[in-house]
Amino acid sequence: MTGGNTMAIIKLKAESRENTGTRASTRLRGAGFIPANLYSHGNESKPLSLEDKSWSKAIEHEAKLVYVGLPEGKEQLAAVREIQRNPLDHKIIHIDLLGIREDEPIQFSVRVEFLGTPIGMKEGGVQQIGSDHVDITCLPNRLPDHIECDISHLTVGDSIFAKDLVMPEGSTLESDPDMVLLGVVMVRVVLEEPAEGAKGEEGEAGEGEGEEGAGKSERDEDSKSED
Repeated sequence: MTGGNTMAIIKLKAESRENTGTRASTRLRGAGFIPANLYSHGNESKPLSLEDKSWSKAIEHEAKLVYVGLPEGKEQLAAVREIQRNPLDHKIIHIDLLGIREDEPIQFSVRVEFLGTPIGMKEGGVQQIGSDHVDITCLPNRLPDHIECDISHLTVGDSIFAKDLVMPEGSTLESDPDMVLLGVVMVRVVLEEPAEGAKGEEGEAGEGEGEEGAGKSERDEDSKSED
């Protein structure tokens, strides 16, 4: 279980956003931009507009760190902190960025990549994922794009916990060490028996049919006697 490659830090441009508020943000999105705010230590938040196509593509590829090209010509290293999406079409409608320093450790959520097929699945078990992300703290230039985790040795009843991961060099686990990432369990099939009421109704129906049959037989015998 090891860390993946160090995540690349991409460069994207940003423009100043003079007007804020719901109407201004709606017009901005209609023009192909995403409203954003850049926060940094000790400074007021800076309203920005981000080109939708390039930023959305970067976010979909799980970009977490960006060198933001600011309107004044400077570049600011920033972490993507919060993404708001439209609940209907899931398009990005707002992004919060946090300006950071390259020598400043910061907490990130990193994807866990499970490798292999558990032995327990050949025994009839199934794998259940508890979480496929963990929180770690590291320097920006040490951020892994994922952490690999071998699960091929797991048998039925075994689990992988966050504490079982081997942290990449320079990284510290921040998630609960006892958080279950993945487990192999046996699925039990329970067959439902007919309810007692249903049995009683069937029995009564059978008895009724028997009585009706007996009555019919008696009537037939009477008819024969009369003949």
